[in-house]
Amino acid sequence: MKKKVFFACSMRGGFPYVSREFLQKIPDALEEIGLEVVSRHQTQQGVIEQEDRKTTIAIHDRDYGWLKGCYVLVAEISNPSDGVGGEIADAVYLGNPVLALYQRPENEISAYIRGKIEKYSKGHHAQYKDLDDLKRIAREFVDSIPKMQ
Repeated sequence: MKKKVFFACSMRGGFPYVSREFLQKIPDALEEIGLEVVSRHQTQQGVIEQEDRKTTIAIHDRDYGWLKGCYVLVAEISNPSDGVGGEIADAVYLGNPVLALYQRPENEISAYIRGKIEKYSKGHHAQYKDLDDLKRIAREFVDSIPKMQ
């Protein structure tokens, strides 16, 4: 049985550093290493219009339910996003392992988010170069999770 992953990325915060087109490739990359992405909708065309038809509470409750049922949270944090920060905080609260990945220089990523992840024994953040590098880092992180328990 595949391990479920919640993939988090900017949706409404824009795409100034990593394009939507690149983000759309990440769920497939995570599935290539044997994970099941439950939040694939975040990178699909028309997602904002679909989300706008839901209440904010419905969106929160759906996403929180997915987080509760996931083995790990993988967040692409190059693009600023309040929602992704909240999802990271929720995952830490729930005790889920958290992997945050970015293409920007580390010192340009939120110090608060990096600090939260560094302080958390089941968290890791890393810079990646391309999809192959992202897959390598994610695979190594997922493989290390049993040692964190």
